Formats: sequence, structure tokens, C-alpha cells
Amino acid sequence: PVIEVRPADFSCLDGISCGAVEQWAFAVDGMRAQLFFPQTFFSASDVVRTVFLVDAKSLDRSRAIFRGIPGHSGRIWEYAPGWSCEALLRTCLLRTV
Repeated sequence: PVIEVRPADFSCLDGISCGAVEQWAFAVDGMRAQLFFPQTFFSASDVVRTVFLVDAKSLDRSRAIFRGIPGHSGRIWEYAPGWSCEALLRTCLLRTV
């Protein structure tokens, strides 16, 4: 099937595995109505209006803090609630000109 996509500055699509689609007998619309995939999405952004993706100084400060934690697991969000790739993306999109 052909999917029409409207022009937009930002588009987001849930990522659903082929295995999950097969389990639902390829009834993707029904599956979307029943399931939520908060960490498996694909996005596309028109970067022409993007000022910058992530503040480099903020990343450097974060790196310094987390490197100083003994036994750091690499899962930043466990040490700094609210720090996430999704939050960085949101801030970038809100900062567009």
C-alpha cells in the first residue's frame, strides 16, 4: 500500500518489528490501536531551520559529571532524571527558527 505523507517540519513514526506485525497477522492498524511503542520510533526533521542539534557545552558538562561516577552503567537517565535523547530532540525542535 502507498502511504501519503504531508509535508512537515517534523514527522514521527512508531517503529514496529516485522515479528510483531507477523504476530498480528499484518493488521497494523489494529496493532497500533492496542500497543504503544515509546522507545522505538523513527523521526525525520527538516534541518534547514535547525539552529543546532545539541549544545556542545551542555554535553561536555554532562560527560564530565557522568565520568566522575564510580561504576557508571552508561544509562545516563538513571543518574539524571529527565536527561534523554528525546528531551534533547524536543529542545532542538523548539529552538528552530
